[in-house]
Amino acid sequence: AVKAVRTPSVDMLRGLAVMGMIIVNAAAGLSGAHGVPDALLHAPWAGFRLADLMFPAFITIVGMSIMLAPRPGTADILARSGRLLLTQCEAEGFRRMQQHEG
Repeated sequence: AVKAVRTPSVDMLRGLAVMGMIIVNAAAGLSGAHGVPDALLHAPWAGFRLADLMFPAFITIVGMSIMLAPRPGTADILARSGRLLLTQCEAEGFRRMQQHEG
């Protein structure tokens, strides 16, 4: 496996973007309540607010992380893909079991 080198500034920006998405999503759940700042709610069709910036910022930071990450070998990629596929199959199996029980 390739040793990863962390870039603190990218980690910090990613954390801030995730925190922003959590705050925006929590505010969206409270959108009927009084006192939620408009900046934390998505803008109508023709508009732009802070909430509309969170996910694009996160995707940009993920792209930066991909470019800064060391390149894994083919075996690493196949192993990770296999683990993700197995996890998804397990999750789907649990979902189907719950449907039959309920």
